[in-house]
Amino acid sequence: MKLYELLEENPGEEITVWDENYDLECYFYGGVIDDKGNDEWDTAMYQLAKKLEVVSTEIKDNRTIATVNLSQIVENNLDGLEKADLFINCDIDDIMENMANILSGNVSENWLTDFVEALTRTDERFSEHSTFSEEEERSDDKPALFDINEEDDPDYYEVQELAEQEAATDRQTVREKLKKEIFEAIERAFRASWESPNYFSVYIDFDTGRPYTNEELSLSEMPMSVYFGKDFGIYNCGGNPELYDPVIYDDNYLGNLESWLNDYERSKYNEWLQSDEFKELEENDESEDKDECEQAKIEWIKTNTNAHKALYEYARDEELAEFAYEADEIAEDAINTWEKAIKEEAEGTDEGEAPIFQRAR
Repeated sequence: MKLYELLEENPGEEITVWDENYDLECYFYGGVIDDKGNDEWDTAMYQLAKKLEVVSTEIKDNRTIATVNLSQIVENNLDGLEKADLFINCDIDDIMENMANILSGNVSENWLTDFVEALTRTDERFSEHSTFSEEEERSDDKPALFDINEEDDPDYYEVQELAEQEAATDRQTVREKLKKEIFEAIERAFRASWESPNYFSVYIDFDTGRPYTNEELSLSEMPMSVYFGKDFGIYNCGGNPELYDPVIYDDNYLGNLESWLNDYERSKYNEWLQSDEFKELEENDESEDKDECEQAKIEWIKTNTNAHKALYEYARDEELAEFAYEADEIAEDAINTWEKAIKEEAEGTDEGEAPIFQRAR
């Protein structure tokens, strides 16, 4: 049941909404999206309600309380949210920490609309056609293996081989999905490490095989599930932002900044260079290497243009491109390690590899 359906059934009522994973309490108001007088904010809230699945409901103090899968929907769409550039740090924990403020009206109508539109992927747990459903549908004209007896059907082995090929294909599909998620988690950690002095680590959830990113103050910190040997880490970075300074702050830093000025910024920069303010600075700077003038130019460009940000992002993306091959290997090793750990937990059962990847939803 979608939250929107619950709102339709309770027009005018204030519904208390909790998240299934995070300590979040927010409020939606019963009604429908085409109610007369709905503004952009109400419309965006109703559109959000259409995306949220109700996990459970209860009545408390004559109020309806609905628990929904909001955090799961947000986590499924972190890439889209990052592309929409709505959060400084596009991390599930940070986003959910601010969700109550967001849904209580502390953002603009346009921002909320963009946020809802970025939530395109639904939670596969509630999809009847999920790739990772443990109960797969089968058509009437295609018997399952246990419906065929080797003595009764001479095509038994042919059907068995076909089923094994399909299982291998499904397994590969899930494996590629996991690999993509792991790679993207590593990329998020890598990018975040450029903006913060903290450490960013990527861990694998033992139960699902899916990655998650955690921000830490030191390398000795870790989630409790990792500390007790359940989840495991695959990558960490950060802790020293100055590591990247040589990429940007080299001997030709001013020249690099000037090369990233657009035409409008360059014209304003040239106007400033002809101003009395700068001429006075030149006259007062008696040093041979013109350090004060150079620093003044750098500060002016950083304050009045987008050149520093553009150069910074370019340097970061170049570093990321060089790191891509290594990240791909880390993702591949992570899946292999998780698969091996699941098999060891099963203590050598003969269920095959497919059930392992059914856990990866």
